[in-house]
Amino acid sequence: INEILEYIESRLTELRGEKEELTVYTKLDRDRRAMEYTLYDKELRRARETLDSLEHDRSEECHVMSTLHEQARETHDAIRNVEGLAKAKTLALRRNKVTLQGLESKKAVA
Repeated sequence: INEILEYIESRLTELRGEKEELTVYTKLDRDRRAMEYTLYDKELRRARETLDSLEHDRSEECHVMSTLHEQARETHDAIRNVEGLAKAKTLALRRNKVTLQGLESKKAVA
């Protein structure tokens, strides 16, 4: 019976030690998970800030691109208007030269 009691006492001591070890391990594991969560949360916040910054930059670039596209369209329209006006003036100049030549020939005959 003494042997059994000694075995039970040694086993209880061993189990108490394991219980303390498990308690320490559980606390350390909880702390580790809390730190991992904190790190992941910081990384997530940083990634979201970077993404927001990139989206903001992209939005600004789209606005600039849109403005430049509009300016290019307006410039193209202005060039076509000027070219049309130049063509009309050139035709008017030719007509005026023909008219002038006709008037000069009539004047020379008279």
